[in-house]
Amino acid sequence: MTSIAGEYMEAGQKDRAVDLLDQALEIAKTIHSPSRKVYAMAENARQNANSDQKDRAVDLLAQALEIAKTFDGGAVKALALTSIANAYTKAGQKDRAVDLLDQALEMAKTINKSILKDVILAEIALVYAEAGSNLSSSRNSQDNS
Repeated sequence: MTSIAGEYMEAGQKDRAVDLLDQALEIAKTIHSPSRKVYAMAENARQNANSDQKDRAVDLLAQALEIAKTFDGGAVKALALTSIANAYTKAGQKDRAVDLLDQALEMAKTINKSILKDVILAEIALVYAEAGSNLSSSRNSQDNS
């Protein structure tokens, strides 16, 4: 549903897109799997951000992050944080996105399965790039000061 809402946005039908996002959110709230719920909420937030509803997107992301914090760590948590960070980037919250990516990167480093680790690291790198690599490099230089 969220991808269809995105199509409505591209067609200039913002009201229809927002209505569909509302419906998709109600469905997302009924998902039993916490990780799938986080991904659904993050995708809904991304589409809300694309619909110029950035405040709503940030609210959804805060809810998704609370759920993700309950994950034990490892691959699922790293991917969830990366997905949330991606949506924060779309909502214009790039510093927040970089904070989450830093956490996801630390978790990804502890993953033992090399193929899974490589996939997660690639996803993290893509979102870092979207957030602006200059943010992470400027943060590192501030940390070293």
